[in-house]
Amino acid sequence: MYTCVVGDLHLGTHRNREDELISQWIIHRLAGNGVRHLIMNGDTFELAFCIGGRVEPASHELVLGKILEEHRALFECIRQSFDKVTIVVGEHDYLVFNVLRQMLYNTLGGKLDVVEHHYHSPSRTLVLHGHQFDYNLVHDYSSEEILTDRLTRVFEQFTFQTPELSRAVMRAFEKQAYSFWYAAGRQPAFIDATCEMFGHRQEVYYRCMSAILRSDFFKQWVHRHRNTFNKCVGFLAVPMSIAPWWVLRYLNRLWWAMAKTIVLKRAKVFLRGGRIASLIDVPPGLPIDRMVVGHAHRYRRIDFDHAGRQKTYVNTVSPRWHLVGLRNGELELHRDEGYVILGDDGSFNYHGGRETQMVRVHEAFPESDVPAIAPAS
Repeated sequence: MYTCVVGDLHLGTHRNREDELISQWIIHRLAGNGVRHLIMNGDTFELAFCIGGRVEPASHELVLGKILEEHRALFECIRQSFDKVTIVVGEHDYLVFNVLRQMLYNTLGGKLDVVEHHYHSPSRTLVLHGHQFDYNLVHDYSSEEILTDRLTRVFEQFTFQTPELSRAVMRAFEKQAYSFWYAAGRQPAFIDATCEMFGHRQEVYYRCMSAILRSDFFKQWVHRHRNTFNKCVGFLAVPMSIAPWWVLRYLNRLWWAMAKTIVLKRAKVFLRGGRIASLIDVPPGLPIDRMVVGHAHRYRRIDFDHAGRQKTYVNTVSPRWHLVGLRNGELELHRDEGYVILGDDGSFNYHGGRETQMVRVHEAFPESDVPAIAPAS
């Protein structure tokens, strides 16, 4: 029997052509071919980000219910095509681990399992979303709000900061000439590109972020950390939050460059036989030769030798467009695909690739699409 691992579908309440592509990708490419077990490796459901802007609060049950309804054909295909379905939770859908678990059971039946991580013993492979390796830790899966939720509100306030900008952004998104997603470490480039294309004000993002860092919620989140390094970073962030927004912009770039390195370094600790109990609870004697991680929104494979054994680190990613940044007046978008097939015979096969799209900004966004607001300096 074969097991297929996919990740970061980010299925939301706003359905567009890209969602159709992802549904067809699973139905036609992954279903069948001896694959009887499907693992959805985190952020399967977009429960945090509200595409188009947040009009009024909606319960998590209503949001997940609408997602399941919008993608009914996909989940019906999954229910019929696979003997077992495992949902590994991510920071955008952590609520399905506890609060919303029953809703998924009602959709997929008894073949469903919801876990924080999955171990495939024949191939000695650990499957996890990867948010455990950075600051997006989920302290309590019964919680109804985590730091990611607050940070996503900041993202929404920036992206949909005026009705005119919201309409322009959504028109570009519907054309697939713009994306709300970005690869690991590319968040500063996302902000810069959005401001250059549409005239967003950068200070909106950094002032909202400053408010988060000064909030009681953030201070409580820092105190609950078990990881010493993350706790120290959190303590440092609080006094830095009073800096001018342009200083925060510089510090934000440093943070994302550092975070990208830290995530990979921590993953390699597990592959080398070590453990970081303050990040994720994995049995100390569990042999791990391969690690399948989502979260990064990119196609990537890293192989290295340790103690005479080959170690492998790969990223799962669904074929959504991800914003890379502006280059010579063009918007660079990547559509990465990355999935893993695991065999009961111990086989491990990583499949995928990358498609690149360069969009000329003045062609994709004519004057009628862009509000008359001067770009922020």
